[in-house]
Amino acid sequence: SVVELRPGFTQQESLELFSSYLKVPQEYLPAEAKAIHDECKGSPMVISLIGSLISESGRSRQTQRQSGRWFYYLQNLKTRRYSKLKKQHSYEHESVMGAVQMSVDNLEKADQEKYEKLAVFLDDDPIPIKTLEILWNVDKYEVEDTMNTFLKKSLAMCEVDTTQDTLVYTLHDLQLDYLKTRLRDEPEKERILHENFVSEYFRRVNYS
Repeated sequence: SVVELRPGFTQQESLELFSSYLKVPQEYLPAEAKAIHDECKGSPMVISLIGSLISESGRSRQTQRQSGRWFYYLQNLKTRRYSKLKKQHSYEHESVMGAVQMSVDNLEKADQEKYEKLAVFLDDDPIPIKTLEILWNVDKYEVEDTMNTFLKKSLAMCEVDTTQDTLVYTLHDLQLDYLKTRLRDEPEKERILHENFVSEYFRRVNYS
């Protein structure tokens, strides 16, 4: 079985942040607040952005609580319309994707290159350390150090595979959408990325 280790907010932390943004008690928050937390898996950047968006939508507590915006943002998360989750002011993150972009831009160049290679995986697909050793051609300790960096920046999630007594990692669909969008205009780069990964995998299998 797999036990998730959340690098993001717990449900209580998400609700506390929503409450802080809106300046209302937690019991005033609608059911969609918990649903948004569950949908984004407590992603700090998503919770913070949506809290800010709703707080900007109206000054009235009644308006903020009963506004259809909660449902609107929840549906945008569910349908992966991340471009709809954006602020109006140019000096802030333009969207959730913009927030992911800022986190990636703040990585060292070598880590940026490693992160981009994660585009070969699927949504919520558990990624074992051994697989990342192959993808990046590094040892397990460098994998752990690199992934710890990604976890701290909310660019990945971590789980424990109790059957193997080892860590596995996952990416939220919004993070993979970001990576795959970057490759959309470079199909040749994406093809080479997949080919190199598969070739290295079989090379190691045959070598062992």
